[in-house]
Amino acid sequence: MLGYICLEMIKYLDSKKIQSLKKVKLWANVHAPSQIKPIVNYALGWVCPELFGHGVEIKQHSDHKITAQIPYADLNKDAFAEIQQGLVFNVGSEMVYQFLLQYLDGVPFEIEHKKSLMQKNLIWNSNLNMEMADQISEVERQMNLFISDAAHAIPFTIYIKTENSKTTDTIQFDLKLKKKFLLD
Repeated sequence: MLGYICLEMIKYLDSKKIQSLKKVKLWANVHAPSQIKPIVNYALGWVCPELFGHGVEIKQHSDHKITAQIPYADLNKDAFAEIQQGLVFNVGSEMVYQFLLQYLDGVPFEIEHKKSLMQKNLIWNSNLNMEMADQISEVERQMNLFISDAAHAIPFTIYIKTENSKTTDTIQFDLKLKKKFLLD
């Protein structure tokens, strides 16, 4: 819900305002006194829209394949002219969440992240293509075990490629799903 509200707020921000917020955040990281840096970073983290992405598309091609594309746009770049790692992590997390919502339709559950790991070797200076496929049949097998248990750990892997790369980066999500009981 918070993500939706923030995405609606971003519609009213133009690129000059977003660039100004990025400059304030960078200035605060460099010049703010060490005692107030955590507070400033926390506050700016809530208002900086860079981690919500600009032009991101998530598509479900079938029950066994979900893809996303993050365009190499100014609003998606970090200070090193690469696509922001936090944005990539958020998109991967959303891909997993969309799969869970589709597969566990009607089953109340909550997610406890056990472990999330990003392996990044590529330079993200072009559009990124993300894919969760192939392993989905194994994930579905694990989901069936979850439906019969009260809690279950399920691994998800998102593969990340730039437009011209032959190798991939990955995000590994090891999630623990727990059934929510509506009546205790």
